[in-house]
Amino acid sequence: MKFDMHCHTTRSDGTSTPEQLIDVAKQRWLEMLFITDHDRDSSDIVQLIQEAWIQSTPSVEISTTNKIWDDRSLHATYYTSEVSDDIRNIIDHTKSQKMELILSQLYYLEEKWFFIDVEDFYSFITEASGRSKDGINKYDLASYITSQKVNREVLQEILWEDISTLNFYKRCMKRDGDLYDQYGKEIQEYEPAISDVAEIAKDEWILSIAHPNFTFSRDGIRWFRELYEKVYKPFGIHAVEINGKASRKWVQAILDMKNQYGDDLQLTFGSDCHNIWRPDDKHEDLWVQNQYVPVEIMEREMNEFREKLSIV
Repeated sequence: MKFDMHCHTTRSDGTSTPEQLIDVAKQRWLEMLFITDHDRDSSDIVQLIQEAWIQSTPSVEISTTNKIWDDRSLHATYYTSEVSDDIRNIIDHTKSQKMELILSQLYYLEEKWFFIDVEDFYSFITEASGRSKDGINKYDLASYITSQKVNREVLQEILWEDISTLNFYKRCMKRDGDLYDQYGKEIQEYEPAISDVAEIAKDEWILSIAHPNFTFSRDGIRWFRELYEKVYKPFGIHAVEINGKASRKWVQAILDMKNQYGDDLQLTFGSDCHNIWRPDDKHEDLWVQNQYVPVEIMEREMNEFREKLSIV
């Protein structure tokens, strides 16, 4: 069975348009495809997928926060037969707030003596990627900053070293970066609580914790299992993703959870593809599934998933 439950297009931070991704999925004989762009539901392109003789249903990767336990930002992939107005309101709010955050971050860096031209920044990103303004993220901002010679000179004066786009992003734009306190910008919390999303998404839905092997990599498997047992499961979250790049240990830990919870835990699987033909350390190519998951387990889980959402 060929399928992909987690992939991205130019509607968020992928490099292929929905049409291009669907075309490749058709060439690769996928039976099911779920496009899970960040905070943008796929309802309007499900028909395009189905016209390619590929099964699908509306889906979205929702940016959320665990406000009860550890205030951690995390992503949850959401699959449904029909996206509710409440979920649409949540993701529309998140998109608008993300745009405000990027603009605030640009102006904040300008105050720190970086050269910033807002219109040039938007043109630099959207013309190169084909993405819209509401799909821009902080990595795009890092790409723009490090593409400017004058800004690289500013960074050299600050850090006494050349710095790559990835290092600028990790050190200056991510909350756990060593320079975030100096160069990162916060706005009022805008990501919904994972508990609120779970409460809203009650009927005919599957909400899955995306790529736990990366989200919880610093805390480890034991921490994630405790968090799932004490927080996520009581919220009503009964699905966990096995990411294409998860290690053997992470895969085995999630399979052990499946053995423990049985039918109360749905497994989802995804490449988290952002760039067709060019997998990287965190993202697989389209439809490439984790090598450590037995095929019979994937097929069993996908059949259960299909039945839950009445996918035909």
